[in-house]
Amino acid sequence: MFLLAAMPVLVAASERSTMPKGYLGDWSIGRERCAPGPGDNNNIRITVHRIREFERYMDVRTVRSTARNAIIVSGRIRHGDSVYENAMRLQLLENGTVLGVGEGEDYGNYVRCKQ
Repeated sequence: MFLLAAMPVLVAASERSTMPKGYLGDWSIGRERCAPGPGDNNNIRITVHRIREFERYMDVRTVRSTARNAIIVSGRIRHGDSVYENAMRLQLLENGTVLGVGEGEDYGNYVRCKQ
């Protein structure tokens, strides 16, 4: 296991290990909810290496483009004492002012908070 961790990882041309610039920032379910910041359970903060949603955060491992302005982000999620691997779909909508998160019934839209 340690040998695999020490070996360089080759990333496909459509993959990267950091979040694209357009996704970075604070997002909320509504503009009126932007003020509380990332401690609000209706907000998401995306940085180059991490996605934080209230008490849960994902350390980004891979970001794969799936379509224009849509990505699949994989990484390690920490929530309290729980640690597990997972992936999530993100999509920029309305010229990057709206963030679509998830798919199907687990889909939600977030607006970009002013920086």
